[in-house]
Amino acid sequence: MTIQTFPFESSNRRRRASARAMDALHRFLRRTLRPIMLQYVSSGLHTVAKVQQMRTPTLDRVMKWTAWSVSVEFYATFLPLLVWIGRWQLACRLTYLMMTCLYVGNALKDLLSIPRPFYLAQENVHAIQKVGSQKGSQKTDTEEYGLPSTHALNGLCFSLYTLVELNRIGYLVGKQLYIAIGGATAWVSLVCFGRVYLGMHCPADVMVGLLLGTCILPLWCIVDTWLVPWLLTSSH
Repeated sequence: MTIQTFPFESSNRRRRASARAMDALHRFLRRTLRPIMLQYVSSGLHTVAKVQQMRTPTLDRVMKWTAWSVSVEFYATFLPLLVWIGRWQLACRLTYLMMTCLYVGNALKDLLSIPRPFYLAQENVHAIQKVGSQKGSQKTDTEEYGLPSTHALNGLCFSLYTLVELNRIGYLVGKQLYIAIGGATAWVSLVCFGRVYLGMHCPADVMVGLLLGTCILPLWCIVDTWLVPWLLTSSH
């Protein structure tokens, strides 16, 4: 007697096999990479503690503002403004770029599962304080894993890609472009310093975030001219 196999059963088996393979790969990568990265992150706890020794109320406010400038609330405020002033294509490209950065960054956070400095400090002699708002996305940030710093990743990609687009349409050229690059570099540096100052990241978290940004941004600048139009017109 021949048992008939329906197409959807074969498809379900393939999906289950793929899920098991991905789970096995995920466990292998976490088991291999997490101890190495945890060692690098833990070695930076003393740096976080030293930076926090310079805390003042004014610096607290400045660093909290820098954290907000690369938060979900900022994107939800800034990106619609681009649409309202007629720069909807730039808004779409920035939105897709930020989605990519957040997906990659948070996927690595879950893969490596590295705690934030103030949690690691509880197991060490370093006194690290958690500085920041306990509302909105900043409260959510404290409950997530640390490495990589998505604030560093997003800040780098968002600022430099904006400059690339403004240069493409002729808004920033020559000396203006160099001044804008200097300003963007200073702002990203302040954001990265703020993440250590606020006790949200160790230097290794920030460096990995910047490294990811330097990998994602050039690739995005290559594919965005055809990928974003395809996403906007695709029936998928």
